[in-house]
Amino acid sequence: DTAESDDYEILVYNDGSVLSSGRPRTLELDYKNTRVINASQSYGVGHAFDRLAEEAQGEYLVLTASDVFPHKGWYEKVRNEVYRNPNTIGCAVCVGDKPKPNGSLTKYYGADLLIKMSNDDLPLRSRLRERKGGYTDLFRGKWAEKRGNDPYEISCLMGAFYWCTKEWYQYIGGFDTEMGNKYCGHSIWSHLEPHLSMKSYLCGGNCVIYPDVEVTHLFNRADEYVMEGRRRPHPRTKNLGK
Repeated sequence: DTAESDDYEILVYNDGSVLSSGRPRTLELDYKNTRVINASQSYGVGHAFDRLAEEAQGEYLVLTASDVFPHKGWYEKVRNEVYRNPNTIGCAVCVGDKPKPNGSLTKYYGADLLIKMSNDDLPLRSRLRERKGGYTDLFRGKWAEKRGNDPYEISCLMGAFYWCTKEWYQYIGGFDTEMGNKYCGHSIWSHLEPHLSMKSYLCGGNCVIYPDVEVTHLFNRADEYVMEGRRRPHPRTKNLGK
């Protein structure tokens, strides 16, 4: 769902995926205005976003995960807003894919930040319990409820679909994955969005939710995946129930 003009490009990042044989998989796509970046190994989502931002030729970025589907009409709304707010990271409403008993879908309007001030408040498996000096668990996001019909500031981006100018993304340093620090590289989803949100605010910008821009997010709660030839519950979703 993009504009009919040619003023956009789609960049697809293949994060070192492999075939069942273990050989690297090279992804090729023959779509209009689409380029594929094949990584030689898996670097993680933070590195992927930083690399895509660097490669992008346009003036603004729409960053999204592969399991997110924007609803019709999003492109025009995003394009109009990003130029009016150059130092803002915009965020879409995250719509769950599992209907509630009444048939409606759960919607999340960004998130609030929970600043962790005590070691006792940290998750039991937190890295901060094992070492000092880290920051990956000092803050995390908690889904927020709707507060209005017009765009408004939120504490934390959430939903894996957000946009900003390329200049602002590079100014705040993206996800800092060039540091090469395994604790700061954001190899998986979790602290990515709180980290980017905090950086935007600390650099003098902000984060805004747009209630009229919605995306469906596929939440995997009980599905299994194949690992080392055996089927196992996904380690990050196995305790969430069906």
